Amino acid sequence: MSKELNELFERLGAVSGDYIAAIYFEKDIPKSRQLLKQTILQPLVPPEVIVEVVNADGAVAEWVYWRDSDLSSRIVYFHGGGYIGGDVDMYRPFAAELARVTGSAVLNVEYRLAPEHPFDVPTADGDKAYGFAVAQGPAQSGPAARIFVAGDSAGAGVAINVAQLHKTKRCPDGVIALSAAVDLAGDKSMIPHDQWPMFDYVQKLFLRDTPSDHPIASPINGDLSGLPPLFIQTSRADMAFASNSKFGDKARAHGVAVNFDIWDGVPHDWQIQAPYLPEASQALDSIRLFVEKIK
Repeated sequence: MSKELNELFERLGAVSGDYIAAIYFEKDIPKSRQLLKQTILQPLVPPEVIVEVVNADGAVAEWVYWRDSDLSSRIVYFHGGGYIGGDVDMYRPFAAELARVTGSAVLNVEYRLAPEHPFDVPTADGDKAYGFAVAQGPAQSGPAARIFVAGDSAGAGVAINVAQLHKTKRCPDGVIALSAAVDLAGDKSMIPHDQWPMFDYVQKLFLRDTPSDHPIASPINGDLSGLPPLFIQTSRADMAFASNSKFGDKARAHGVAVNFDIWDGVPHDWQIQAPYLPEASQALDSIRLFVEKIK
């Protein structure tokens, strides 16, 4: 274990109690969103990174890229946060590193959150952002030559839903799903028992009266046939590991090309700590290889 990974576990341990209290006991969602940002170990973006704020057909987003990025190669990225937290500011450092490693331009998307908005709004915002990125890139560049949808945790669910919507249109060239939330109705055995009430409450904020097995909330229940190549990256220590495994198996059974990258000893969403966390940088290198294989 690197010293940075040990630091991450310490940070997560220090923040998690306050985060759970803010959501479940205090019912203070703005406070929980600020606490979530404190889990990022290195919240700085190198000065060489170019950030271009855009209106992505009504969705809030920003292009993040480097001077040597291939602007025709694009990744539309949807942040995690349990559908109730996360924003472009929190994810800008990760988007910059993803752009650097893959050589692509990254559209960092800020979809609207629960409980202010219904459960299908993140996917609707993702659909707008994806259509925008297909048609036009940063610095007034034209249509995409190749394009991926990607996300972590809840954002991976949005990415999969967007790919579903575009299977018969301009389908993404690949889906990158990191510690993906794909089955909100599934087994909670990897979640500490004392956190079950908090997770149930967050689901209620997101879903309201919608059943948790609805395909938008739980993409594992959708028709997975026709999806583009799928890269799933998770950890055996991740609360999403079992559902990610089932999702990958189901997608493969429906003819989808699945790349399954399994890690040990790292927590949920460790990838977003790149480049500060060595294990996260290694994980991004696997993403780079996936992107490079798709021409």
